[in-house]
Amino acid sequence: MQNATGWWYDYGNGTWPANSWQWIDGNGDGIAECYYFDQYGYMAANTTTPDGYTVDASGAWTVNGAVQTRSVTGTAADNGGNNNNAQVSNVDPVNLSDMDPVADYAFYHRENQRTSQNALWGDVLRLDAMNAYAEFYVGGQYNTLSMTAAPAQDFYEKGEYTLEIYGDDDALLDYYDFNYKTSPKDITVDISGQQYVKLFWLCNEGNSYTCDLLMKNAQFR
Repeated sequence: MQNATGWWYDYGNGTWPANSWQWIDGNGDGIAECYYFDQYGYMAANTTTPDGYTVDASGAWTVNGAVQTRSVTGTAADNGGNNNNAQVSNVDPVNLSDMDPVADYAFYHRENQRTSQNALWGDVLRLDAMNAYAEFYVGGQYNTLSMTAAPAQDFYEKGEYTLEIYGDDDALLDYYDFNYKTSPKDITVDISGQQYVKLFWLCNEGNSYTCDLLMKNAQFR
């Protein structure tokens, strides 16, 4: 999207990236370029970004004049012999259950829990109250947060709730709505360039009934 100030990226839900790098396939050819968005959400172009990388007039990240790309499946694409792609994570995936949050409230690791549809899940994370949260330091090393999430067995049937994923400077990266009928959701969120990632469990009803969320196979990759 473009306005009088510059270009910005519309996630389609009223939010946009800020203070972050984003891989974007703008023309739908299956190949994404990497763009930097400033604190106000505007794309940097024909300059050096605050973290020292070069972007060309179109905003695409370049190394020695070559635009850096990757396929939309996450595999680095051909850069004319230059695949020095600092924005692709080369570290091993890490399970959220093996990490200590830098801040959290009502966030727990459980061995066995049942979903609202009575499926038994092992080795799960649980956001255990409305407005529960967990924030992790990821240091810009990872590109993706992935998990499967579902309401817990004792979920209040009239409640409506949202799992919100935040990045740096409390920028909303994505969100997912739940109620007691919600089937397990496979969640994938782009966290490229983020130093911190926060899971926030928002109550939309203003009540204090049981509304716990279960998460399994939660990883930073």
